Amino acid sequence: DAKSTLDALTRVLTEPIDVLIASKEHPVLDGLNLIRMIKANETKKSIKTILLTSEKIQCASPDRVIQKDKNFIENILSFIENKK
Repeated sequence: DAKSTLDALTRVLTEPIDVLIASKEHPVLDGLNLIRMIKANETKKSIKTILLTSEKIQCASPDRVIQKDKNFIENILSFIENKK
């Protein structure tokens, strides 16, 4: 439970993480760029990533883009359950 995307980046680089959920709308370091940084790291690129966004976008960097709507929690859980 990171307090910011910079905190999340530090934790991803120093702790074992299975799944990262990041918001695209974060003001300092947005979730998309956080995910791109993680995927560029050879030792961390296998971490499963979810980008939460209020926009309808398609992007290859995250493993899944989930739009913030009434079903977003179910969509996150479905993705995590299917990746185990």
